[in-house]
Amino acid sequence: MLNLTLASPSVNRRQKSGKDAADWLPRMNRCWFAARVVEVKRKYALTVDAREARALEEVLSGCASTEMVVVEGPSPAAEPTPGAAAPGTADALRRWDTNSNGRITCRKARQHGIAPGRRGHPTYRFMRDGDGGGLRIDRQGQHGVESNRRDTRCRVPEEAKRDESMQVDMHYYATYALARAGGFTKENSRIVATASQFVDDNAGTWEDEEILFNDGARLDVEPTAHHTANWTNWTGWMKKHGLAAHQQRRVWVPFHFLPGGEGETYLTRMICRKDSEIAREMVEHHLGKSDKGYYLALLGVMAHVYADTFSHYGFSGIASKENEVKDDSLEILNKSDLPGDILAHIEGAAKSFREKYGHEAKGLRSLLAGLSSAVAEAVTGGLGHAAVLTYPDRPYLVWEFEYEQQNEGGRKGHRHRDNPATFHEGARALHKAFSRAKPPAGGSKGTPQRWRDISEGVRRVIETPGKCEARIQEWQRLMETGQVSGERHERIPVYDGERWNETKEKLTGTSSEEALDEPVYQFYQAAALHRVYVLRDLLPEHGIVGD
Repeated sequence: MLNLTLASPSVNRRQKSGKDAADWLPRMNRCWFAARVVEVKRKYALTVDAREARALEEVLSGCASTEMVVVEGPSPAAEPTPGAAAPGTADALRRWDTNSNGRITCRKARQHGIAPGRRGHPTYRFMRDGDGGGLRIDRQGQHGVESNRRDTRCRVPEEAKRDESMQVDMHYYATYALARAGGFTKENSRIVATASQFVDDNAGTWEDEEILFNDGARLDVEPTAHHTANWTNWTGWMKKHGLAAHQQRRVWVPFHFLPGGEGETYLTRMICRKDSEIAREMVEHHLGKSDKGYYLALLGVMAHVYADTFSHYGFSGIASKENEVKDDSLEILNKSDLPGDILAHIEGAAKSFREKYGHEAKGLRSLLAGLSSAVAEAVTGGLGHAAVLTYPDRPYLVWEFEYEQQNEGGRKGHRHRDNPATFHEGARALHKAFSRAKPPAGGSKGTPQRWRDISEGVRRVIETPGKCEARIQEWQRLMETGQVSGERHERIPVYDGERWNETKEKLTGTSSEEALDEPVYQFYQAAALHRVYVLRDLLPEHGIVGD
């Protein structure tokens, strides 16, 4: 039996009698309550109006967890005392989640005097530990005394590391190798590659962070990604990171699903196309900014977005029926080439998705039909390539699927996808762009390597099946041969996006002039320019209003 009265057992039942979520929500367990309302509506085929849907979305969009918190201790009205002894895990959210969004940020931890958040502390599960080192945050945003690792600032949820989108082996290690092959110096290649991967790692909501300088200046940190830690659990992810539809478009469209501009309707023009005319115009525009201090970071953003057109093509960054795929049409064609554990993981995720969002989910689809909320977009599988899981982002996969919809382009029917071939094609396009790129102002470049001299080595790395760590090792081996840069025994520096996050943290309270030369600040400059250029200039030139 689905019960809505458990969220706050002591509440006066008359208080909520006859009211929906738009009129009443419990003080405690709002995330659990809102999620349960959706489940009840779905199970009993109940209606929901736009007002209630907006109220549910407002709650769910800020939830890190929809689990019920059972309170054993002081009344909900009791105020926490900063620095007080920690209660049990069940009581942690009630005491320190002061805005009831289901998570405890590093800022909250510092305000309440409970930083650092270490493994074993009751708040740990509600924070983020980007490197899994057991230290969430320290009092000063610097190294913790119990750990030799850098403060991770609760950046990336641990589960996101298990199943990322296009993984760090491509967006960082491949980008570094291709930038070196294009003639860039080691340090400049590192900056370009770090910016490329940081597009994925700079995740959050539009209200998460701001940097306040001591001279009155400020920097609002706008996200360039929303982590979809588990593509088979879109509702869970959206409850955790959901945003309004227009805000999603400011992330998905310019950074991950660059529209291709082909077709007769708006929805078809919004579909990402491999190496499209729009994508090539974006590349040319960014290559022309070599006089800017943020040029290298901009090349990294360009590399990320351009590479994504070779994996995300055929899908769009907005909620659209054009993204929907027929149940049970997803099929891996090169199973015999894959390790057993990898195959089991991929097929298990596909099965879970079909069970949750296939025929069994039709009631929920009907419930949310027509709503432009983030929850509706996510649940229907109509946003991005949710319906085909992470298949487009696995470089070694050969697979096929069938679209649900027929359009003027004849998209209905099975689609064959050869990721090794398209990823190799994308690597060649990036190498060409880096080879043509000018050095940054005052810098220098070497002679680019010929593509034909590195092509087969790149292909072998891309075709390596398994987890991304295996391909990282292959990129390192390829670099050591000297084929890529002309320098034998060269190693690709380990990805260190956390250093950028640390620098960002340390900027608070400093002079704004100190930020101008920091790569992370230059990344935010580059990301802002790219976002505005794509949404307000490039796409409108092709008859598309993106935002």
